[in-house]
Amino acid sequence: MSKINAKITGVAGHLPEYILTNDELSKMVDTSDEWIMTRIGIKERRIIKEKGKGTSDIAAKAVEKLFEKTNETINLGILDKQSVVYLDKIQSKEPLRIELNIGHEVPLYCSAMGKSIIAFNKDIQLEDMEYKHYTENTVTSNKELNAQLKEIRKKGYSLDDEEYIKGLICIAVPILDLEGKAVASVSVSLPAARLDEDKKEYYVSILKEATSKISKDLFF
Repeated sequence: MSKINAKITGVAGHLPEYILTNDELSKMVDTSDEWIMTRIGIKERRIIKEKGKGTSDIAAKAVEKLFEKTNETINLGILDKQSVVYLDKIQSKEPLRIELNIGHEVPLYCSAMGKSIIAFNKDIQLEDMEYKHYTENTVTSNKELNAQLKEIRKKGYSLDDEEYIKGLICIAVPILDLEGKAVASVSVSLPAARLDEDKKEYYVSILKEATSKISKDLFF
């Protein structure tokens, strides 16, 4: 089985001397049509190309436009049991960046995309959640996660505040169907050092705009 590493790269003098690898970061999923069609629902399949791998033109174009506006890594993920799977992404060209490849799985409770999907999906049972401590900011209980989910529903976006990888911030907004259920999520991810409050507000705004358009084009 192939390995996927989370790699942090940086400019001279700031390049971390490690590549994060562990059991979770080494998990690889099969992104073939067979895997897709047996692991996701009918509505989620609208995100997928009809023939072959990758995302629909509607979702792919949205990801591209977000990248053009931010120059930061843009991700699109879908639910797979207790994880979110990276289905599509465009990687930042900035010298300092953190790389998680397409096909990588991240636990729902420490992923911005994952939490945005949980918050707007009543079918997910938190009682079944198995927690693991990745960083000092990782959510490790249903009580803590429920408090975050309440805020996510109120604000319409979720945040991974260095909860999976130290130094990585992600902001995500879900793609909703006609009933308001999350079928996927889109996020922007970047090193914590590059995010300020103004950028955060801007990223939330354009993510909401993009996911709203995807939802309308796919489900309305």
